[in-house]
Amino acid sequence: MADELWDELQHLEFGREDPALFITHAAYATVESRNRLSLIARPLSLRSQNRNAVIAILPKSWGLTSRVHGRVLNITFVQFLSQSEVDHLYLLKREPWLYNSWFVTAQR
Repeated sequence: MADELWDELQHLEFGREDPALFITHAAYATVESRNRLSLIARPLSLRSQNRNAVIAILPKSWGLTSRVHGRVLNITFVQFLSQSEVDHLYLLKREPWLYNSWFVTAQR
């Protein structure tokens, strides 16, 4: 039984037979332009940093409450969307960010 299970594990296929995923240039360009002014951020202490509070407090601390909006992406990441390139560059220059005495890292 154990040998049979071992043999089956050795010959598992993990999607190698699936066709390649093709994304059209138009779809890629649309997504790229929509996310051009987007920052993905990660609170470094999930126990001390509530993600909903992070997206509410950080725009206030930047003085950009009406021009930067945040949303929770998943258990680890949040996203900030700027309305202008000027605001976006301002955010990048203001790093590192602190919330609740912990760092929040970001990537453009």
